[in-house]
Formats: sequence, C-alpha cells, structure tokens
Amino acid sequence: MNISEIKGKFEHDIKELDYQQTELYLNKMNVEELLQSQFDEELNQLAFGKENMLRLRKVNNDLFHLIHPNAKKKKTPS
Repeated sequence: MNISEIKGKFEHDIKELDYQQTELYLNKMNVEELLQSQFDEELNQLAFGKENMLRLRKVNNDLFHLIHPNAKKKKTPS
C-alpha cells in the first residue's frame, strides 16, 4: 500500500466514523425524547388520578351526609 492509498482509506474511515457518531447522537436524542414523553404521560395520568380521587372523596362525603344528615361533616379538599 502506498501513502495515497493509506490516506484514502484513513479519510474513508474518518467519514464512516463521523456518520456512525451522528447516527448514535440521533438515536440518543430519540431515546431521550421517548423517555421524556413517557414520563410526561405518566405524570399527567397520576395528576388526573389524584384529581379524580379527590372528587370521588367529596362525592362520597356528600352522599354519606345525605344518608346521615346528623353526622358531623369532615373537611375535604376541593
């Protein structure tokens, strides 16, 4: 192998490594976006679940007091 062949192979290898590095970076970004999206979705579901739980607690409390009008009322978060 002469110098120009070695130089050509070296340049080709560098371009291939640059391409692979770019591909890895894009894959990493896609994974990070996917994980963030899943985290956001789960967080929204938890917040929605908490809202529903508080609403159900209030409804349950209201129903209890309809059935037992003389019972002492508890404060529930609204």
